[in-house]
Amino acid sequence: MSLDIIKDCISWNKLVDDFEHDFYHTWEFHNLSYINNEGTPVLFLFKYEDKVLLFPLLERDIIGTEKKDLVSVYGYPGPLFSTDNVEDQNILLNKAFEEISSLGYVSLFSRLHPIINSQAIENSTKLGEIVYFDLNESLEDIYASMRKVHRRDVRKLKKSDFILKRHYKAISENISEFKKIYDLTMDKLGASSYYYFDENFYEKLFSSDNFKAMLYTVYFEDQAVASAVMMHTSVFGEYHLSGTLPEFYRDHPMKLILACAMEDMHSAGLKYFILGGGVGSKKDSLFDFKYGFARNTKSFSIVKRIFDSETYDVLTRRNFESLNIDYEKSQINYFPLYRYSE
Repeated sequence: MSLDIIKDCISWNKLVDDFEHDFYHTWEFHNLSYINNEGTPVLFLFKYEDKVLLFPLLERDIIGTEKKDLVSVYGYPGPLFSTDNVEDQNILLNKAFEEISSLGYVSLFSRLHPIINSQAIENSTKLGEIVYFDLNESLEDIYASMRKVHRRDVRKLKKSDFILKRHYKAISENISEFKKIYDLTMDKLGASSYYYFDENFYEKLFSSDNFKAMLYTVYFEDQAVASAVMMHTSVFGEYHLSGTLPEFYRDHPMKLILACAMEDMHSAGLKYFILGGGVGSKKDSLFDFKYGFARNTKSFSIVKRIFDSETYDVLTRRNFESLNIDYEKSQINYFPLYRYSE
C-alpha cells in the first residue's frame, strides 16, 4: 500500500492518460484553477494490492492557521479507478482517505464525475441530475429522441441567415467576441465574480495539449450573437461556457451550436457529450432545455470528509463568531463550515 503526491504536469498527465478521463482531470485545467487563486494542484496516487486510485484535487491554505484542506476543481472531476468493481472502488477510496488523513489535512470536498463515478461511492451526497448525449447511438437515433421543437428549430436555423463558425484554435478576436457575449449573459444572470474570466484564462484554455477547447460562434449579419466553449478529451465532450445576446434569445441560436457540436463529437468518435444540469443542480428551465436535446440522465454527487474533527470544530466556531452566527443553533448547509461567508 502506498500513497504518492504528484504535482508536475508531465507525471500527472502520463498517469491520467492511462484512464478514461475528462478534461477536468488534467493538470492543465487544475493549473487554470491555480491561476484563479483556487488552490495548488495535487494528484494523489494510491496503490493497494494490484489496484490504483488517482484523485486530482486542489490544496488550499486555511488563512490564519498552518493547516490545509482539499477541494476539487469546479465541474465534474472526481477519482479515477483501475477497477470497475464498486466494492473494490470503495475499499480503495476509504483506504486512501485513511492515508490522506494522516498528512494533516482538515477536510476534503470533491464533486464527482456523473459517468466515471456513476457507481455508488459510500457516503456521497446526490445533488441532482445531469443531461448527456450517448454518442454510441447513431445520429438518426439521437435526433429521433430529441424534443420535436428542438429538432424543428435546429432544422430551421441550418437553413436560415444565422451562420455557425467553428474556431478550433481561437485567436484573440474570437475570444473577445465570446467574452463579450458570455460576460453580458453572466451580468443578466447576476453571477458572482467567480464566473468571470480574463482573456489570459481563455488563451491558456485554448492552448492545452491534453484536451481540446473548441469555440462555436453563431453570426447574424456579421455580428456574433451566440457563442459557446466546448471541451473534450478522446472520450468525453463538455458544454463548458456559453452565452447569447438578449435580443436574440427568441431565435435560439444556442440550439444550432449544441446540435452541431454534438454532430462533431459524434463524428470524432467520442462516447459522451455532457450538457450538465440546471442552476444549482435543480430541475429548472435550463435543465428542461437540455433534456429536450438528450433524454439521458445521470446523478451528480459530491463527497465530503472531515479528517481532523477537532480542528474543524475550532475553525468553524471561530468563523461563526466573526459572523455573529449561533454555532449551536445553526442549520447552514455548507461545507466546510469554517469557509462559510454570508
